[in-house]
Amino acid sequence: MVVPNQSIIEIGVGTGLLLEQLLKIDPQYNLTGMDHTAAMLEIAKERLGDRAKLFEADIISMSIPQQFDVAIFNGGLCAFVDTGSQCDFYTHLTDDESNVLPLQNIANCLHKGGLFIINIQGVHDNHDRSLPGGIVYSQEIFESTTNKDCIEKTFYFKKDERVLAQQRLIYRIFQGEAIENIFNQAG
Repeated sequence: MVVPNQSIIEIGVGTGLLLEQLLKIDPQYNLTGMDHTAAMLEIAKERLGDRAKLFEADIISMSIPQQFDVAIFNGGLCAFVDTGSQCDFYTHLTDDESNVLPLQNIANCLHKGGLFIINIQGVHDNHDRSLPGGIVYSQEIFESTTNKDCIEKTFYFKKDERVLAQQRLIYRIFQGEAIENIFNQAG
């Protein structure tokens, strides 16, 4: 449970929306946000002003001398996915070692007994969603042809069936004991 005056870091702070909501709950929180994208941090700085410390770093190579009571990881690099019968751990990093490093970095920035809060989301599925201006967001999920523990997900923004932008991502899926093993390796 997050209590007043705790030191909280959000890994992947983006535009600062979550930290802004925490400040509405209690302006006494000692907030820090980290992101690897300078443009996102600029928006977060406009939103949060001097109510939170912000810095640019990569989760894989970051080293934070300060320790926190709470670390929040709200999606981005990894998340838990609730399949209805279990929770799987999805990550954009496909090899074990690359997945241990970010989790170790988070563990290292927490006080002993600190709280790690990580995003839980629904199953990745194929769907289309209409957006304003006649734009349609679509995503398609494919089984990976290169790794049995992965899926591939393609995001599209379309207008009048013309693709305006697209991105293809690979997600590594850890299940059952493999989740416990990766978190134990990270500490």
